[in-house]
Amino acid sequence: NYENLPCVVAEALVSGLPVLTSVAGGTAEMVNDSNGILIESGNNKQLFLELNNMLDNIEKYNQQEIAINAINRYSYESVGQQFLAIYQKVLNK
Repeated sequence: NYENLPCVVAEALVSGLPVLTSVAGGTAEMVNDSNGILIESGNNKQLFLELNNMLDNIEKYNQQEIAINAINRYSYESVGQQFLAIYQKVLNK
């Protein structure tokens, strides 16, 4: 029910794996139709249905695309560049 920005979701995506997760914290910013499925928190019926849906349609997910997009967003280099841009913006004001 409560989450911030779960590392396990980023790790799965960087590995090219689609993710099934509940909408809690930052998960909705990480998961979309091209890399997984978001469900309502606490909705066990939806979890069961969407898990079966994902397993039945796993081939629709492009694992290479999922991995590339996640690496571009969550790699050390990418995160470092994002922090650097924020620091530069703050220091230049």
